[in-house]
Amino acid sequence: MAIVSINETYLINIANAIRSKNGSSDTYKPKEMAAAIRALVVSDDSGGTSSADELVITADITTIADNAYANDFDGSGDNTFSFVNAEEGSQLSYLGYGAFAHNKNLVQVDLSWCDNLTILGKQQSTSGEGSYLGSCFWNCSNLWRCRFPLNLKVIGDQCFLGCSELVEIDLPDTLTHIGYYAFGKCGMDSIIIPASVQYIGDDSDNGQSFAGCPNLRDVYFQGTPYEIDATTFSDCPNLTDIYVPWSNGTVANAPWGATNATIHYNW
Repeated sequence: MAIVSINETYLINIANAIRSKNGSSDTYKPKEMAAAIRALVVSDDSGGTSSADELVITADITTIADNAYANDFDGSGDNTFSFVNAEEGSQLSYLGYGAFAHNKNLVQVDLSWCDNLTILGKQQSTSGEGSYLGSCFWNCSNLWRCRFPLNLKVIGDQCFLGCSELVEIDLPDTLTHIGYYAFGKCGMDSIIIPASVQYIGDDSDNGQSFAGCPNLRDVYFQGTPYEIDATTFSDCPNLTDIYVPWSNGTVANAPWGATNATIHYNW
């Protein structure tokens, strides 16, 4: 099904074409269409243009504010779109804390054109590896695919927590930091962690970045992180294999909460 980004001009042109076909020479003016437009389209200072099914992050948007499109925890609220897509040439550089949280209708997100977006969430601290508030897609329980910005460095704390249908993720090879509970309670069965990743967890000894993922079976590290929190893979009962390119003892805290897993060193 094709998805069309609806705006004011688009609706007015349709309405005027119908009037003309019916023999009327009168045309709608923008103010006369305002009520209908408000019912179908949301465009505001939180960033983006939303139709019933899709929110388009237009190329000129630089900021999506904290909690901009968040619903209540139970999913109730005004934000019912199923798709979030950034336009080619996107200038987005800030995606705020909780920006799309608790949207139960959201199924796909594509931020691959957002070359200026390096953090999902916002930085709270610059000490050590830093602390990042995320929760951008927290509790979006029907989200199953996310395409990340190609220059992404940080996935903030709790960014995808509770996205139980999230099965399709491809972490970019620019990523350096995966926050506390970033993918907690998600649905993927396998994960590849790029060589660029240096920190898994935050600077307050909080981990659980992939905790509570019931379908997770295997994890592949392409490089050697500086730090992996001891609880990173806790409560993943089906995680049986972790493949790492380093020797035993190189990275502390093994098996990082994966009590049922075999660690395959020097793979």
